[in-house]
Amino acid sequence: EGDDGVAGWQSLFDETYGGTGQAKAPSFVGWNDSYTGEPIPAAEMREWQMATVQRIAAFAPERILEIGCGVGLLLQHLAPATRVYRGTDISLAAIDGLRRWAQSRPELAHVELAQREAIALSDLQPASVDTVVINSVVQYFPDTGYLEDVIGGALSAVTDGGRIFVGDVRHFGLLVTFRTSIEIEIAKPGARAGDIRSRALAAAKRETELAVDPGFFLALQDRLPRITDVEILLKRGQAHNELSRYRYDVVLHVGGSTPDLPVRTVDWATRSLPELSAILAGERPVSLSVLGVSNDRLARDLERMTWLDACEPTAPLTDLDIIQDRDSACEDPETFWLLGERLGYDVRVSWTSASATGCYDVVFVDRARVDRPVGLPRPSAPSSRAHGNDPGAAELLHKYTQRLRQALQQRLPDYMIPAAIVPIEAMPLTPGGKIDRAALPA
Repeated sequence: EGDDGVAGWQSLFDETYGGTGQAKAPSFVGWNDSYTGEPIPAAEMREWQMATVQRIAAFAPERILEIGCGVGLLLQHLAPATRVYRGTDISLAAIDGLRRWAQSRPELAHVELAQREAIALSDLQPASVDTVVINSVVQYFPDTGYLEDVIGGALSAVTDGGRIFVGDVRHFGLLVTFRTSIEIEIAKPGARAGDIRSRALAAAKRETELAVDPGFFLALQDRLPRITDVEILLKRGQAHNELSRYRYDVVLHVGGSTPDLPVRTVDWATRSLPELSAILAGERPVSLSVLGVSNDRLARDLERMTWLDACEPTAPLTDLDIIQDRDSACEDPETFWLLGERLGYDVRVSWTSASATGCYDVVFVDRARVDRPVGLPRPSAPSSRAHGNDPGAAELLHKYTQRLRQALQQRLPDYMIPAAIVPIEAMPLTPGGKIDRAALPA
């Protein structure tokens, strides 16, 4: 907000850098858990940070442009191994603080920093970088159209064979599930199923941060022909939190080509982990694709969603059966990465296209026989489904309810002013056409 970017940047930098830009390396401040409001444990944030660093470092980038470099959480680890590192951020406070700190580090002498909007890329030289990083900033973009403009502008700066890494993207297709899981956690004991559903849907509609469906990036390939391959990747990490469950990374490969490998495909519903391990170790396929794996990270939240959808609106939340025995078909995605590391395979774990249940696909590639990155089989991108929410709509709705309240205050005595104004799409009706009061939100 204002010339210095997001409100709170200055206090963030005072804590991060000790107010001088010299005291210590960038660290995490103010990352709060949506369920508790408390900071996400530092160990889980470090895992999130380093998993992202390792994913980008695996490309062996030499010339990086980072859009939205913030406090330098990625820069401090990636820049020392590069020849060129350019960082931009909309916040002047962020850039000034990071510049002061970087100037004290000899290994960062080549880093160039500039304060600018994400879309301001017209002065970049064509093919001047091999990697563009847009990590954990997409949620602050106004809409998917702006995101497409940023990616389109960055494409010309990427050399053939390079890539655009879009990290930490909030999953639009799972937004209602995410909001439902939060409402269940914070609900009072007497809450009803209908209230939970209503509040979750309302929270999803009021969402002020951008969430993007993976299908957006698949469709983007059709509109921007320099994108030759798209990878939609689940986050790595042992911790099960909102970052690993409801966010994902995207790698847009630019120009060049990917190896055309014979891909053996198996359906996870007909296999088990020991069988899969035996195939990889014994038969040693060049490439193996495992389709439709149920996501253990989301199993509990999805089971609760199923209960809410099936029960009566008046059912008390105390009737909710919490999962005790997980479906044997569910697997933690990290299981497949660890299996690949043990057996010498590169592993790509991707959201299954159009899956509302969080299922994912896995591709194993024998790294001893393939010396270039291999993407996942390209799923279809459904054109009929919205690719993102409208963060601006929530602000407009908030302003409207404020104006409505002000108008009521001019016409009614104080005791008649509603304690809450709750926007809903329409009045819920009974089969007889009357207002269904039990289905109204509290």
